[in-house]
Amino acid sequence: METKDYLPLATAFVALIAIFSSYYLLSKQILKNKRSAWIEDFRKEIANYYTLAISIKRDSSDDDLIKITNSSVLIIMLLDIKRPKQKAFETFIASTTSYVINHDYKGFDDLAKTLKKVLDDARSIIDDEFKRL
Repeated sequence: METKDYLPLATAFVALIAIFSSYYLLSKQILKNKRSAWIEDFRKEIANYYTLAISIKRDSSDDDLIKITNSSVLIIMLLDIKRPKQKAFETFIASTTSYVINHDYKGFDDLAKTLKKVLDDARSIIDDEFKRL
């Protein structure tokens, strides 16, 4: 057999490799885009939670209490509980929300320390997600 007899087979092989490699690259890019969107949603919700927690300290209306509860539920729903760090953060954010709603705020330092830990843990989770990009 001559070389030209193998040309259709080689062309089909190259086309097949191109299809699979483009599918692989496309799926990787889609996952990166989803993870980037998750990071952005998580950041926004943490910022919203932080702002609500501070505003409740000043005057806690029923609307604010509902909003912070909604915000904490959204944060919990964004977390992947299969990962130990995110599972621990889920428990922590739930207890922090309970603290914010039920505490009488005689001292702002306790709340400030708690919210700082919320931000630090959230940053740690975001950094882990950036490493996975």
